[in-house]
Amino acid sequence: ERKIIYQQGEAEGFVKGRTEGRAEGIQAQCETISKLLRFRFDLTETEQARLAGELEKIQELQQLNQLVNGLLNKESQLEDFIAQLASYLPTNQAAQP
Repeated sequence: ERKIIYQQGEAEGFVKGRTEGRAEGIQAQCETISKLLRFRFDLTETEQARLAGELEKIQELQQLNQLVNGLLNKESQLEDFIAQLASYLPTNQAAQP
């Protein structure tokens, strides 16, 4: 019985660790995207806040990674980023340019 309790505790700890690590990864990517947006584009504080709010709605690390990759492309424009961001949001929550 101790072994079963130990295994359950170990499994719960593993799941909790992965969940916390995933949340930290998502937060780090959102911060990176915000920094890249400020570096690449001349955004007003209102635009920065709006885009940050949209980013918070994305909970898939792969999508955030794709947004970072898009911003690292020298040819990409703000409109490209907004279109890509909107494609990851539910249709009623997409950012307005």
